[in-house]
Amino acid sequence: MIRRTLVTLALAAAVVAASSIAARADDTINVSAGQKGAWDEMVMQQGVDAGIFKKEHIDLNISYTAGGPDTIVAVATGGADMGFGIGTTAVIAAFAKGAPIKIASASFTGASDLFFYAKIDSPINTYKDITGKSIGFTRPGSSSFVAEHILAEQENVQPSYVATGEMAATLTQVMSGQVDVGWSVVPVNLDLVAKKQLKIIGHGSDAKALQSQTVRVNIANTKWLDAHRDVAVRFWRAYAASIDWMYKNPNLSLANLARYNGITVDEAKAVLPFYPQKALALYPVSSFDKSINDAVSFKFITAPLTADQQKAIFDIVFVKK
Repeated sequence: MIRRTLVTLALAAAVVAASSIAARADDTINVSAGQKGAWDEMVMQQGVDAGIFKKEHIDLNISYTAGGPDTIVAVATGGADMGFGIGTTAVIAAFAKGAPIKIASASFTGASDLFFYAKIDSPINTYKDITGKSIGFTRPGSSSFVAEHILAEQENVQPSYVATGEMAATLTQVMSGQVDVGWSVVPVNLDLVAKKQLKIIGHGSDAKALQSQTVRVNIANTKWLDAHRDVAVRFWRAYAASIDWMYKNPNLSLANLARYNGITVDEAKAVLPFYPQKALALYPVSSFDKSINDAVSFKFITAPLTADQQKAIFDIVFVKK
């Protein structure tokens, strides 16, 4: 009888333990990212596929937007708990206007992933040829917006800027002749370059002033972050591990990327030179003062952030050791 009771208690304890683990697995985070298919925007999906987030007892609901400013809206309104790959200047502007958001980490430093293209029969061959021509960007404050303006100043050209939205919409407008030059990130649209339907007329890496500047950051909803710090720490631990996994297992991660984009693995292999792992480093947010100056220069804010605001805009809950 005693033995049966002990067995029953042991089984009950096992059920309780299993229930506790299962309950922990219910930590669900709603995340939003722009530009589905880009290498750095697929970190979370790669981590999910590799089982990394599951090890941290986190489930992700991943949605994609047309760009950073749309992602800010999703996070600020509570539609998403965290947002990824957002132009730093756009985040600065939104925070200055009272949006309940915090910078949780860097997302991308430099602009090596960006490229600008025209139709193959266009008279535009380099960025120097775009004076008087139209060039698309995502939304004001996006990394494409900033890179295009920095390059225009650097090359002393005066194009007209058109908010064309995400990459697919931008491509449609270029191919239909609505705009002269489009933007994209590797590997999206490189297949059309290989097929000689498009030609690259410039790269984000050409913008010298952006080479050491964090042009995109990741953000969190302030209320959510205050209430879920333990979950946020585990999330960022898994996110950092996912980046490491992508670079340590290129055959698997590039095969995944090829599948996400509907391209060949050979085409996906063109990605890595444009995305050095250091560009995806989560810390620090480099040259933040320059991003503030850009936000003022582009008239997103009327004055630089105060010292208190510069401190308050950050809430870093996890730093990889």
